Amino acid sequence: PRQDGAPPERARKGLAMSDQDFSVEWSDRLRTDYLMIGAGAMAMAFADVVLTIDPKATVTFVDRRPRPGGHWNDAYPFVALHQPAAFYGINSAELGTGGSDLASGPEIVAYYHRAMQRWLAGGRVRFFPSSEVRTADDGQLTIASILHADRTAIVDVSRRVVDAAFMNVQVPSTHGPRYDVDPAVTVVPPNGLARIDRPWDGYTIVGAGKTGIDSILFLIDRGVDPDAIRWIMPNDAWLWDRPRVQPGIATNSVLELLEAVGTASSPTEAFLSLEARGAIHRVDRDRTPTKWRCATVDPSEVSTLRRVDDIVRLGRVHAIGPDQITLADGTVATRPGHLYVDCTADGLAKRAPQPIFSPGRVTLQSVFMCQQVFSAAIL
Repeated sequence: PRQDGAPPERARKGLAMSDQDFSVEWSDRLRTDYLMIGAGAMAMAFADVVLTIDPKATVTFVDRRPRPGGHWNDAYPFVALHQPAAFYGINSAELGTGGSDLASGPEIVAYYHRAMQRWLAGGRVRFFPSSEVRTADDGQLTIASILHADRTAIVDVSRRVVDAAFMNVQVPSTHGPRYDVDPAVTVVPPNGLARIDRPWDGYTIVGAGKTGIDSILFLIDRGVDPDAIRWIMPNDAWLWDRPRVQPGIATNSVLELLEAVGTASSPTEAFLSLEARGAIHRVDRDRTPTKWRCATVDPSEVSTLRRVDDIVRLGRVHAIGPDQITLADGTVATRPGHLYVDCTADGLAKRAPQPIFSPGRVTLQSVFMCQQVFSAAIL
């Protein structure tokens, strides 16, 4: 609910998306209360609270991308939320149908686009797309276009600079493979799966996170035989049970997690306790996962993933050649005709600790497990 007690307004339907809506009138100098470095999901959640509780606050967004929405602009076309829409977006506008809806990537991009349009129309927000913030030796901040060398503006910030780019979410389409690839081998990000125009002899998914899971489910849902899929899994990870992470019962799930951690003598014991309660899952029941990356799944999706038998557990990939894949702990034979899907970008990178609040600055970070956007709104 909004701060004034009114229910969240629904995002407007049928509104044409045009980057012309974000045209900028440059001036030599401008003033703002809050300077947002980035216009992604965390930045939008933070600003939405500021604009709601302070009717006089002004906010200026600066982002290198041409549109708001951060990494969602670069994500694969079949991406969707893996947790309910009720836990994402901004407080002042319902995302998708709200509640447990797993809004799609295109829906999310349009949602943030409309939110920014609404804020700009209100007169208290500026948005500088395709731009960046630069800091001079004397500390003076400047907004500079990355497209036009002569487009710059000195900015005076009266309250806070908000670093909303610190978490640095990576997606495969903007961060290529971190291993050597032979020129004879075809490697694509998950985005490439939506553009396949012929069948391949086999599909090798590199990476065991949410993106890798999505890619496998995409292929099987579209009729690819699980026996044609090889899954390179550097580490087994625990998966959160989506039915437990729903509006109205999520608090109980968090308390369940805390109880398991508080009563266990080791991390493994805590996770096994949660598995016994049905709160988490693992793909291979005979292997104890060593990672927790917040990937949230439905039990039916786990059953589908278990249909893939060819799983390679030899650590991270070092090189892919036409006949052999070299990994940290060994090699496996391969053959021409395989399509490799790179899912190794670190979407939840571990960053060195930084002060959240410092003089004149806020560095947005996750302060609540698996909930970066909620964390930004809380901060």
